[in-house]
Amino acid sequence: MTKRALRAGDDLGTLLMNALAIRPSTDAERAAGEYGGAELLAAEQRRERLRQDRINELRRQFVDGPVLVFPGGGRTASDSRGATVIPGIGTVYFHTYSASGPDGRSARRPDGPFAKDDGGETSKSQRSSSDA
Repeated sequence: MTKRALRAGDDLGTLLMNALAIRPSTDAERAAGEYGGAELLAAEQRRERLRQDRINELRRQFVDGPVLVFPGGGRTASDSRGATVIPGIGTVYFHTYSASGPDGRSARRPDGPFAKDDGGETSKSQRSSSDA
């Protein structure tokens, strides 16, 4: 094998394929079958259904249901472990969340859940998380 310097336009995937004499399969279905493609697809589809169900429940609780809303524009701090994004709406946080408005008043929720929308407002469901 000849060594040469890498150039900015080099494709590392192509270089590796060439170095290891790897050729892509011409039969994607057969290749997928060799790696459990049907099982992987089913698992991913199941995972996506569960994700959509979770988003729909959070939307019901934090967007469609009664909520307490306080304006954004201040500062926020959060523990984002397990946070869930509701596309086009905002993010629901389940752990410590603190926010202060432009007037300096603050709110702190030590154990969530809170939703922060893409426009900076923060809402808290009037139901407790155990009601969901």
